[in-house]
Amino acid sequence: MLLIQESWVNRTRGNLVGETEPYESRFETPSEAYRGCRKLYGRCVGRVYVDGENGEARPIGWIFLKRAKYDDARSKADTYLQETWITLHSAPPVRSIKHNYVELNARDLP
Repeated sequence: MLLIQESWVNRTRGNLVGETEPYESRFETPSEAYRGCRKLYGRCVGRVYVDGENGEARPIGWIFLKRAKYDDARSKADTYLQETWITLHSAPPVRSIKHNYVELNARDLP
């Protein structure tokens, strides 16, 4: 199973609305994920890229676009353009902690 991470952007206002951590999806292949996301999030308008080790861009997902209603919408005119950025992952992210210790010298000791 593929892991998917979603990020939602209000393109009309230009701000990040929310995002998920990578989670296990029901999709087994990238093409299945693409078709499923296209049904949920609208037409595909681009790809998501990450810089590879040698500096070249590697595609890791897609950007979908649709018109969405605000949660507190009172009329049908209360809509905005919603971008959904989808990235695919083969495993959960690895997190690490780096400690930046201060080294003491002889003058600092009592």
